[in-house]
Amino acid sequence: MNILIVIPHYYNAGSGGYGATDPYGQSDRLGALRTCILSLHQHLGNRQSIIPYTGKPLIEANRLLSHQLDIRVCVTGTCHLLDQLDLSPDLYRQQAVDLDNPLALGYACHAMLQKEWGRYDWYCYLEDDIIISDPLFFDKLTLFQQAAGSDCCLLQPNRYELERTTGWKNYIDGDLWESNLMEQVAGFRPQQAAVQIEIPFGTTHYSMRLAGNPHAGCFFLTAAQFGIMMAQPWFGCYSEAFCGPMESAASLGIMSLFHVYKPAREHAAFLEVRHAHQRYVSAQ
Repeated sequence: MNILIVIPHYYNAGSGGYGATDPYGQSDRLGALRTCILSLHQHLGNRQSIIPYTGKPLIEANRLLSHQLDIRVCVTGTCHLLDQLDLSPDLYRQQAVDLDNPLALGYACHAMLQKEWGRYDWYCYLEDDIIISDPLFFDKLTLFQQAAGSDCCLLQPNRYELERTTGWKNYIDGDLWESNLMEQVAGFRPQQAAVQIEIPFGTTHYSMRLAGNPHAGCFFLTAAQFGIMMAQPWFGCYSEAFCGPMESAASLGIMSLFHVYKPAREHAAFLEVRHAHQRYVSAQ
């Protein structure tokens, strides 16, 4: 499959606002972005091989599981860390946009996806601290689309953080507890959706359930689904309607158009992404 992934990235240490962090936080931000890009290639791309013990060249591995990846990192001005990444230049493309408001960077990513319409099988948005390490990630998404039988249904991954001292793995996007946010999700959600969709996988079936919280810091749309999104009159319009501008860029469009599902908690790891930071587990 041909997959386009656009990543918004902004870093401005002295701003005191969006993109700011302390000196120690800079290394965390840099590490998260590096891991985000590398993991995509290492688990989903074609840079996988077997090392022979005979001194011969590397042997290609996972050919039937790998995809053609096009990764773009969207930045504005000099407020980024790309010059410190120290990655092979063919792993991603830097895409610069001129913005008065850096909080609109997510919507600039939408515009980049739109410019590439018709060239890819999947159109994806990924925050710069989201890590995918499942080689079957897009195969599972495809299985869901086949089981759902409709472009109006969308599967989102469960997002988790790792606690560094106790060993706990915590999923951080549980059902929204604030009544106004719950009402907001219900208000955006299209009507008449099945509460649960079963996916056959291996020797059993896994349940995908309507998400009480559609957010995961990312989205993955088939070409048909992205075509539906582009056709909306609000496509490309900046919004802060869902929690804030960055959250809205990731989730507002999909929750307005699609029946959003996530794997049931009993097997939350069926489709998951890692949040590289510990913002939520540290607050517990």
